[in-house]
Amino acid sequence: MKKMSILTVLVMLVTVTAYSVSGTYAKYTSKIDMTDEARVAKWELLLDGDKVTTEQNINLFAESYSFKNDVYVQTLTAGENVVAPGTTGEYTFELSGNMETRFTLNVDLKTANDFMVYYGKDADGNLVISKTQTADATSEYHPLRYTIKKADGNLATGTKANMTFAELKAALAAYNNANSYEPGSFTKGYTISWVWEPINVEGTLTNDEVNALDTFMGENLSVTADKVEFNVTVTATQVTDTYAK
Repeated sequence: MKKMSILTVLVMLVTVTAYSVSGTYAKYTSKIDMTDEARVAKWELLLDGDKVTTEQNINLFAESYSFKNDVYVQTLTAGENVVAPGTTGEYTFELSGNMETRFTLNVDLKTANDFMVYYGKDADGNLVISKTQTADATSEYHPLRYTIKKADGNLATGTKANMTFAELKAALAAYNNANSYEPGSFTKGYTISWVWEPINVEGTLTNDEVNALDTFMGENLSVTADKVEFNVTVTATQVTDTYAK
């Protein structure tokens, strides 16, 4: 009886040990972890190195104009810019940024007033000038001429020197429809200049006739209503579509 008990105990111990060892046998096991992350693509447009959130006033026109330290044109009302025959001005600026998408740059040129008068000849060949269009005064006289140059001194693409406001606006509109840029950092410098030439800018008038047009403007155009306003809006826009990795 005692021997049977010992045998039974041994059998039980062997069974328990065998079960315990079987749980530690090697087996195949594989594991694959996959992960990824992304951030929002950088979008940054700067004016002269600064981020712009409000409308910026630029110094294209001035309150006075000097030559060799002598003042030749001066407003009589502080805070108001003026232009006159023989005056000129310019404004240089730099657009830059870091773009991680393809983008376009659109330049929208707007103006509230591009001051002008009408002119023509009467039946006797005499010059006729008027603030409004008449039977004899049908041609427009715009004395200001604009030029846009790149930082290297060359004319901006699609422009020419001494453009009328309408010519400048048309050239910028054509530029807006023709260009897009790859992602990356960019810097583009420009200089906008203007001039009221004291010579015949129209090409069909004598200098005396141009002087008469300029004088008529100085005597008759309103100091409150007849103003030139140079308003430029630069818009960067992502070129969007469905892109694949």
